[in-house]
Amino acid sequence: AACLLFALTNVGLTEVLPVWLSTPPEASGEHPGSGGLGLSPSLIGNLQSTTGVGNIVLALFVTFRIIRTIGPVNTFAISLFVNAVAAFGPPLIQAIPGGCPESLALGLMCVAYSLVAASRNMMFATAIMLSKESAAGAPGVAIGINQSACSLGSALGPMLTGLAYTQSLAFLRTCVPFFVGVGVLGALPGVMMKLRAPPWPWRSQPLQPMAPAKA
Repeated sequence: AACLLFALTNVGLTEVLPVWLSTPPEASGEHPGSGGLGLSPSLIGNLQSTTGVGNIVLALFVTFRIIRTIGPVNTFAISLFVNAVAAFGPPLIQAIPGGCPESLALGLMCVAYSLVAASRNMMFATAIMLSKESAAGAPGVAIGINQSACSLGSALGPMLTGLAYTQSLAFLRTCVPFFVGVGVLGALPGVMMKLRAPPWPWRSQPLQPMAPAKA
């Protein structure tokens, strides 16, 4: 369930954020929170490229140190919380009184994009490690279930979050509830992990040898 919700919200944010960034700001004041930043495609592309480079550096030099220091269970939970925090970037920008300067908005969105990428990096790295230890005698089954859940979440993410984003604008005239909802939904698996996960290291039960068939 954690992998499914993570992939759904993470991929959904990756798809929706460029749409919000390219949406013109709401100038009339009738529907606060309905507009975006009105950035050009080239600026959005540069923003994504910059955070992509940072993610490569994180994967090569930082992620394994985090896992080694606090363990894969805590790293997995933190990746869920980090992904949830990224969803609050647009509402935070829209909540700044008197409008948000473009430089500050770009800085905040650069942080949000970096958090989305960093959470994906840490989550997938730890999900495989946890799968190998969580299955009693059948690690391959657990890994397969995790991968299937991630694939399902990645497939449903753009569809469900895109639909929720458009419906939030159509009926509520603001996208703030959408981003807040994604943040809360993304944080729930992390809370469940912290409350219910057993202490690390987990131990898989060895496979029992099959009894010889009777003649």
